[in-house]
Amino acid sequence: MDSGEILPYYQPVISVSDGSIYGYEVLGRRRLADGTVESLGPFFHDERSDLQERVEVSREIRRMAFGRIDSLAPHQKLFVNIKPSWLWNYRAESSLPTLKMLETSGVPPHRIVIEITEDEFQGDLTELFDMIARYRAAGCKIAVDDFNFNFMDRLIHLQPDIVKIDMALVKRIAQSPEYRSLIEYI
Repeated sequence: MDSGEILPYYQPVISVSDGSIYGYEVLGRRRLADGTVESLGPFFHDERSDLQERVEVSREIRRMAFGRIDSLAPHQKLFVNIKPSWLWNYRAESSLPTLKMLETSGVPPHRIVIEITEDEFQGDLTELFDMIARYRAAGCKIAVDDFNFNFMDRLIHLQPDIVKIDMALVKRIAQSPEYRSLIEYI
């Protein structure tokens, strides 16, 4: 990755039920030498870049965010993204890195939402779901990021606490009573 200062960026997560800020999703940004700030999204999704570097940058963003959790209201949650394919690399470890970070930083797990992102996951889904259950057992909430109907099978198995809806689906919901009914059911 090119040089630049790594920064956490906090995007509000709005509750559909009452319109309040339920929490903040932590995203990665980089400040360049000229002061420009850019998203790290392309870096994280670039399969040609070094996996270990992407994982380390993601962890650094989490560490910074955990260190600032006290700036949120006590009831607000901090959402952190985890790609299933990255998580899969730690299936043999007794403790997951994010849970270790929470323990080290003193952040109560109930303040954290583990956001499972859509990913081309090729491993054993049962083992993956067992790993995700370890976050839930520690006290974290589980969310599915950018829910769409292609993700329905995983949704049923994950039984997330929170479902974040893809923006294209939100637009359909706004225009169609049928879509609204389906989302209310979910």
